[in-house]
Formats: sequence, C-alpha cells, structure tokens
Amino acid sequence: MKANKGEINYLPNFPDGFDQAALEGACKDLVDEMQKRTPNGPLVFMEFSRIVGKNLKQEFYESINRYLTCGTVFNSQRTTKPTAIRTQVLRGLPIILGDNPTNFFKASFESDDDDSFHNIDIGILFIECEGAVLTSSKHLSPALLKIIIEGEVVMDNIQDLPKAMCILFGLTYALHINYPKTMKLTFQFIQQEAFCAKAMNFSHVMDLVTKVTNLIRGGNRSLNHRKFVSFLDEVSAAYGDLQMHTDIRWMSRGKRLERFFELCTEIPVFLEESIRCDASTYCSKLRDTDFLCDMTLLHISIP
Repeated sequence: MKANKGEINYLPNFPDGFDQAALEGACKDLVDEMQKRTPNGPLVFMEFSRIVGKNLKQEFYESINRYLTCGTVFNSQRTTKPTAIRTQVLRGLPIILGDNPTNFFKASFESDDDDSFHNIDIGILFIECEGAVLTSSKHLSPALLKIIIEGEVVMDNIQDLPKAMCILFGLTYALHINYPKTMKLTFQFIQQEAFCAKAMNFSHVMDLVTKVTNLIRGGNRSLNHRKFVSFLDEVSAAYGDLQMHTDIRWMSRGKRLERFFELCTEIPVFLEESIRCDASTYCSKLRDTDFLCDMTLLHISIP
C-alpha cells in the first residue's frame, strides 16, 4: 500500500507524461548535458521534480518572495522591480544568516582568463562590463552570470542572480553536490522555507507556538514570564524559558521550536494554573495526539 504524504516511504506521483523509464532517461540526459558548456536549464528542473516531486522554479521564487521586504535593508537604489529586489534579498541573506559569501560570489570581466575561478568548488561568477569597479560594486546588475562547479563553468549566459541561484540549487540535488560550506546556512534556509515547512504544511504548529509564547512572554506580560521561569525551575524542566522568534532567521525558529517541543508537557500545566485568560484551547491542542505528531515531524525536519 502506498504511504501517505508526510510518511517516510511516501513517493510523489510521476510528472504528467512521464513514467519511471522516461524519468531515468531524463536523468541520463541531464548528466550528458552537464558535459556541455551551456547545458539545458529545463533538464535541471525536470530532474529536480523527479527527485523531490516539486516545481523548483515555483517553490524557489515563492520562498524568496516571502522575504522581499528584507530587500529594503540593502535597497540603495530604491528599485521596485521584483528581480532586482530578489537579487538584493539573495545578496543580503548570507549576511543576515552569518554566512561568508566572499568565495561564493565572485566578480570578473569577460576578458579575464579562466584561472580566476579554478579554485572555486561551487559558486556564481558575476561578469561585469569592462570598466566596472569590481572591488566596490555590489554586482546587482551584471552583464551576465556563470555557475562554477569544481573550478569549471557548467552554465553561462544567465541573466540574473535569482535564476542562477535557482538553477544552482537544482544542480545540488540533481548532481548530489553538498552545499558550499561558506553558504551552508543560506542554502539550508532556502531549502527549509521552500521545500520543508511549506511542503509539510505545518504552519498551524508554528502559529500555536507563536501564540502561546506571546501569551507567556510577549508584550507587557512580565509577571506571567517571571511565574513561568519560576515554575520551570521548580519542576526541573529541560529548559528554563521559551525563546522569542525573529521571522527573518530560520535558525531562531528552529531553536524556539526545540525549546517549545521539550516543554510541551509543562506548558499546558502552567497555562491552566497561572494564566488568567481562557487558555483551554491551547491546552487541548498541546495534549492532542495528532497535533503532537505534527509538531514532532516539524521539529525533526529543522536542523
């Protein structure tokens, strides 16, 4: 019997018009295509769909679009064009997440020789117009971009950074390439936002975590917070407090969920004993088997 979606042995349906043999042939075509200087981009998306069962372009762009407001932090040109803002988001995320993009994003002139990127394991090369100042440019509007893997150009003539990152993300799956070490948090962030939390559709878990955390710690609830910390100390809980969440940082979401998960036995007891407002809905959810299963699956999916 076929496993249900979300179970370990769940297998997505084949894309329309394809069976197992056709997809294996497409995989071989992709490997052959990667030997060319300018491989066929759609094959990357097809292979990603075969592996993950998701539309790479749609999921990738939707995940970036959820953070377009972050582009205003780096938006020195005050642009309103979606591609330009997505570019700024992708340049800004590594900085916000604590990655080091220095050896991942590289700039060059078309006239430069290939030796300039032979030491790059995986990265994106910005080809600037002759005369541009490489050391000071943010490379938001390069002439074109190239994808580098193991010191070789595997794809060129890409017009913008969002498309280049989308294709490179697909290549890491299709060719079984590890995420670049200096950009690991950025790639994990995109993976979690685009293909884990959304695919599992467990937003109701984080919604309840947010509401309960705010009920205990948010706003002017310092008394509730002090009582909660004292209660956790009395019962020798695994953690001494809940953690607040910043939306832009996936890692903070993971840490907050981990603490909430470990305290899910103590929290409903505290709500019933110490919170004046009616928290019965939250308590019943935190004792509901289906909800606890969803929270467990989401918890183990976040690194």
